[in-house]
Amino acid sequence: MKFLESETIEIKSIPDFRICVLGGNKKGYLGYFTKDNFFLITKKGDEIPFAKNQVVFLKITEFSYSEISEAMQKYNEEWLKNFKAELVEKRPKYTAAILTRQSAMELHYAVMKLIPEGWVIHCHHMTTNLGGAVPEIKKHMGNRIKLKIIGIAVSYEHKVMAVKVEHDIYSKNKTKHITIAVDKKNGGQAVNSNDISYYTMIEPLIIEAVVDTVLNNGETLLGSEQYKA
Repeated sequence: MKFLESETIEIKSIPDFRICVLGGNKKGYLGYFTKDNFFLITKKGDEIPFAKNQVVFLKITEFSYSEISEAMQKYNEEWLKNFKAELVEKRPKYTAAILTRQSAMELHYAVMKLIPEGWVIHCHHMTTNLGGAVPEIKKHMGNRIKLKIIGIAVSYEHKVMAVKVEHDIYSKNKTKHITIAVDKKNGGQAVNSNDISYYTMIEPLIIEAVVDTVLNNGETLLGSEQYKA
């Protein structure tokens, strides 16, 4: 797309490219778009913002085509790098019934005397599935549910401690559970809770949790700080 030096340009009519070049006669405009604005890049490197719905008068800037090509590559590479990083950070990690802060404290207090010394405390959630919410879970997203704790296990073999959960909500795990603590110094991982086959039954404890998806950056999909990982 090319414009003459004296032409008035309505920004919202320009295609929504991240980088665009406007101009002719071996000179051109160089700019890029964000969600709300168009930025014109000047020869000095300044960036002049214009609202997309604003009608502005643009003058030809003193960029050669080679300079524009080099700048486009630089801006596009930087944008792509940032975009990929943001995409990975916001990708769903797992979906779970995430304990409220009050319930997490209550559960921790109830079992703290049984936690081996030096083990890292988790006491955060009951996984329903990896990634985003599966169809069986979508109807529960954002709901506050009550989980019944009915058993407990400390496995030195698997280097993990967990409690058994009773609830009719879907879970990919054979035994619904909440990881309480992990022996990380000796290679223990939270996922090892799936290998526990025997739990000692205890007097039931009722706790509350909210169904949500945790992203790779630790934030929750529904954005509630109360249940942030």
